[in-house]
Amino acid sequence: MKVIEVIKKDIDLNNFIKKVAKKSDCELVVDEDCLIYINGVLKVAYFKVDKELTKFVRQACKNVKLNNVERLSRGLKTTGQNRVFGYRPARQMSQFASTCSTTSMAKDYPLEHAALCDFALTAANLYKEKFPVEYTNNENKISEKVSQQWLLKDTAFTSGIINKNSVLQYHFDIGHVSKALSVMLTLKKEVTGGGLSIPEIDTYLELKDNSILIFDGQELLHGVTPILNTSKGAYRYTIVYYSLIQMWKCLTISEEIIKQREKRFEREHNRHNSNMDTMNKDTIKSGKRFNAEISKKLSQK
Repeated sequence: MKVIEVIKKDIDLNNFIKKVAKKSDCELVVDEDCLIYINGVLKVAYFKVDKELTKFVRQACKNVKLNNVERLSRGLKTTGQNRVFGYRPARQMSQFASTCSTTSMAKDYPLEHAALCDFALTAANLYKEKFPVEYTNNENKISEKVSQQWLLKDTAFTSGIINKNSVLQYHFDIGHVSKALSVMLTLKKEVTGGGLSIPEIDTYLELKDNSILIFDGQELLHGVTPILNTSKGAYRYTIVYYSLIQMWKCLTISEEIIKQREKRFEREHNRHNSNMDTMNKDTIKSGKRFNAEISKKLSQK
């Protein structure tokens, strides 16, 4: 495996953040297995793995119905398709996802979900092999805060995401455990583009089919270059495994189930009271109208 030494450049982030990533933004183009050291410290590992290891993951990605994405969030434009697997934290602004739970994929596609979660152990072992200190720190931080019930089996990951033909402008990852690395598997067929540009280290990674990338997307600015399908059956999937910081707010599964039931009861109770208030108001209005009609008839007599 090739070893590459680079120096982190002091760039003006305003010239890159939320802008379309380009291969030409970087001088160094990497298309082979390598370890990238920044100022003498290992920061990026990129290498191919055997196709036999990923065959079930590839099939799972093809089987799962993904969600279309075309949105502007925090000024970052995202296009493509995706779907989350593993576990998700509560979303305070949603009455239907106000407790921690498994993602909907576990219910809708149990076999495919199992395949993706099983590969998490392979991803974790590769992470541990290339970055033993970082993995141990990641594992310790997550175990301090998050119940083992919310971790993908025998790993420090809480969740993952499938992206299909997703193009991302330059950005830093958010929402992950501090200093934790992400592990990304790329599966693709008959596409051009879709590489990862990291301008701070002047490096562009080709992201070949069946390649693994391990790096800290919270520390290094990065973006995905535009993707061009060269045939009808073309695709580019990336499967990313990570540790969500928000999962530390989750109770145990049993406690979350009780919490969910309480919230459901509260919603139903509030709905009942609201319906009763509406009925009472309608009754009062009807009563007033009835009394007015009777008074009018009596006065006419």
